[in-house]
Amino acid sequence: MVYRKHNLIIPLSSIGIDSKDLISSIFMIIKNYRMLNYEICKSLKDAGFPQKLEDLLNEIEYQGVTYQKPTEPTLSELIQECGNEPKGIYFRWLKNEKTQWHAQARRHPSSLGDVRAKGSTPEEAVALLYLKLYEK
Repeated sequence: MVYRKHNLIIPLSSIGIDSKDLISSIFMIIKNYRMLNYEICKSLKDAGFPQKLEDLLNEIEYQGVTYQKPTEPTLSELIQECGNEPKGIYFRWLKNEKTQWHAQARRHPSSLGDVRAKGSTPEEAVALLYLKLYEK
């Protein structure tokens, strides 16, 4: 692996950087640079959250293991899926209380009650709400 700057090519191994360590670090940065972490996105996928075609075709290979990238939904996509009228589920609200975000949906008939979840971001709160609504 090489580093290029101003048409100067420097082999990373010559400055003490192991390419495997670099790839590992890059993978961890990509994995963690998300509004939702990988584990929540994977849980959403496993619970039946709709996946985008481009994500289904995008695989990541890391240390000889191939991972299929789960879709990281937007806040509006999460809210839309939590408000599934044909299934009798209605998204009610999302609000911030101090350092936590809270989301709530209602199941109908109303005897099934409200479902609530909280998270550190709006996306996380609504994603966790979705997981509670569609527990298998």
